Amino acid sequence: MELHMDNTSLTDKIKMAQGFLDSAQLLERTLNQVIAKSQEEAESKVDDTKYTRKITTHFLYAVVFELCIKIIWEIEHNASPKPNHDILSRYRELSKESRQAISDMYDTQVKNTENTISHSNSGVRDNKGDVVNLCIQLQSLPDALKSNPQTMKDFKYEGRLTGKSSAFGSIMWSTDRVYILPNPGFIVFPEQLLTYAISLNRK
Repeated sequence: MELHMDNTSLTDKIKMAQGFLDSAQLLERTLNQVIAKSQEEAESKVDDTKYTRKITTHFLYAVVFELCIKIIWEIEHNASPKPNHDILSRYRELSKESRQAISDMYDTQVKNTENTISHSNSGVRDNKGDVVNLCIQLQSLPDALKSNPQTMKDFKYEGRLTGKSSAFGSIMWSTDRVYILPNPGFIVFPEQLLTYAISLNRK
């Protein structure tokens, strides 16, 4: 998925990011709502439906992540960024104020997510009844910026995700099909990032 937007207005880019965010959050709210012709079919499809929607949600959040970094870059530089997925370079070219704001948002999300994982661990047990330590390692912001292009490519070409998870919202660990849902009222990092981009555009 190439996000070539040289001829797209900033307002349209923001609307596009909002559309991807809305789609991700809609999927997240309907993880277990299965369309099926019978109860038996529905029950057999629950796990796969949840897994597929979590992969898709994670991908959509990755798209919002990329779009927002590029939108913020464009606002600050009054020009369209190069048409590639290298958002780490774009991030490094942002103002010190924006880099700090984005870093603070991401670090807060990491802490909130780690707290959620910690609470979830206390109730997760294996088939022997022993408590399971999920051992989910979240990426630092530079790592997330660097790996985001791979998330986009993995999903586009292979329909899968690889590597460490990111603090995008609810967390999916694809190896073990583990899902950690955020606390009610959680404002996820991509949503915060888009709100920040919109606030810059209004200045």
